[in-house]
Amino acid sequence: MKDAYIKGEIAVDDDAEFLDWWGINYTCPSQIKGVVDTLDDGEELKVKISSQGGSVSGASEIYSTLREASANGHKVTCDIQGDAYSAASMIAMAGDIVRISPVARIMIHCASTRAAGNASDMEKMAEILRTTDKSIVQAYVLKTGMSEEELLKLMQEETWFYANKCVELHFADEIIKDDAIEITNSVYESLLTPEMRERARKEIENAKRKEKETAEAEIKAAETAKAEAKIKAKAETLRKSARAVALKVGLDRIEL
Repeated sequence: MKDAYIKGEIAVDDDAEFLDWWGINYTCPSQIKGVVDTLDDGEELKVKISSQGGSVSGASEIYSTLREASANGHKVTCDIQGDAYSAASMIAMAGDIVRISPVARIMIHCASTRAAGNASDMEKMAEILRTTDKSIVQAYVLKTGMSEEELLKLMQEETWFYANKCVELHFADEIIKDDAIEITNSVYESLLTPEMRERARKEIENAKRKEKETAEAEIKAAETAKAEAKIKAKAETLRKSARAVALKVGLDRIEL
């Protein structure tokens, strides 16, 4: 059995570089796929979840990766050890078996975003969000057996479920009764803003430029030292040749 971890911000792969730069704990699809790709035939996968959510796109890709692993013969168990809020709750639904810590919670709500523009832009974004909600809700429908209408209403009300309620409504199959339960919650409340991405991008570019300049300076210094050494070696060779010539012609002394 191998373990995969859904911790911190759920992100798309394209944001990984920025999150690393800011020192934000995160999980992205490529990390989970990397674990799935190492599974032996029939090997089980345990997914340990403690996240307040994040990117719907990132969560959708992770959910699909886990369901594909299950379809390929790998039993997937999702353990909700801390919290599974928002997009993290969707990922939890990918488990063949979903277990939840007695002190953990699940929260489901409608998708949200930041937008700017005129009335038409806002109406278009509202429709995109409604479509996103209908996409997200399918994960809950497949796991719980509840209707889309019931679940959308719960999402609109931003509903929180404690462990026993999760089992009652079939968001989870059982409560974890292991003696040792790892409960962590290293998360950040907000997604990366465009300003944060831009600042990180500039800082990363500056760091890379300085690194390149330093490397070029070191290469230049090494080349200069090599050239100087070559000149000195050539001069020494000439001096030795001159001495040899002087001795050959019988000169007592030659200064170079």
